[in-house]
Parts: sequence; C-alpha cells; structure tokens
Amino acid sequence: KPDFAGKPELAWQAERGEYRHLVAIQTEDPELVPLESCQVVDPDSGIRGRITS
Repeated sequence: KPDFAGKPELAWQAERGEYRHLVAIQTEDPELVPLESCQVVDPDSGIRGRITS
C-alpha cells in the first residue's frame, strides 16, 4: 500500500504483535468513575492500558 499517515506506527505494532483496542469498562461500584489518563492494572500482568475518556 502507498504511504499514509500512521503507516510506520502500524508496521511497528505488527512487528511486535501489539495492537491497541478500544474497549468499554464498567466498575463494580457505579459511583466510582475513573479519571481520564488513569492506568488499568492487572495484578498478574501489570499495566494493561489507560482510561482515555
């Protein structure tokens, strides 16, 4: 494919086998709203992502 914005980043992700995914989360406590930029952490594997909005 010809060059396009973001092509180097996609190639880098493909090399590493890592891709970003947009997912929805829901807290157990509906009163708890995570702040933007908070990290999502799995106790077994570490940082899994971050809250974007």
